[in-house]
Amino acid sequence: MKVRIKNLDREQYLRSIMQMEHYESIKFSKESMTWWDDFYSWDRFPCLCLEDRGEELCYLFYHIDTAHKYLRIHSLLTPYKHRSTGVATKLLDHLLYHIGRKNRIKRVKIFCLPGSLGFYAKLGIDFWGVNRYGQFYTNFPMPLKGVKSIPAAMKKHGMEHLKLKELTGIYTQLKSNGKDLPPKEKEAVKKARRMLGSGYRYEEFCGIVRKAT
Repeated sequence: MKVRIKNLDREQYLRSIMQMEHYESIKFSKESMTWWDDFYSWDRFPCLCLEDRGEELCYLFYHIDTAHKYLRIHSLLTPYKHRSTGVATKLLDHLLYHIGRKNRIKRVKIFCLPGSLGFYAKLGIDFWGVNRYGQFYTNFPMPLKGVKSIPAAMKKHGMEHLKLKELTGIYTQLKSNGKDLPPKEKEAVKKARRMLGSGYRYEEFCGIVRKAT
């Protein structure tokens, strides 16, 4: 494998995803494009893409806040035929080790749906709760050595050192813990929490908030 990481603008991304054949891959890719159109800037934060010998294998949408405190990962997309090949891990590693370090980012946060949890959990990422949209949330220090240092960053999460306003703001998003979701989504969240086991740290997070307030 001879990989290269590059940026895609909207036109390049659309042209790339239209080559996909798997329905769910196309659907998720288009939803990510629409989200970026509505809320973010393709000029400031183009789609990050991993290619091998001209074939585009994986896509990642992220943005960095104006204070350069947070790098937020929005979508990490691997078309069906390229899954379980390690390309998503390579692309995420590039984002953390090169872009994160270059911009001196302090922390990482991710909101993801239950279907993506298995990938992140294998990398050692734990989750603090679920928001009202059924998205699992995590927040941890920037792993300075890339993906391989995620478990250490997660262990020294430092959530208790966040400013009170930020901490309570996160709690407001997560306090329902998935209880208000429609039945189908609620069941998916319950199943995902069981899969995460001790990696689902909602009770620990609530304890951090109670101690801070």
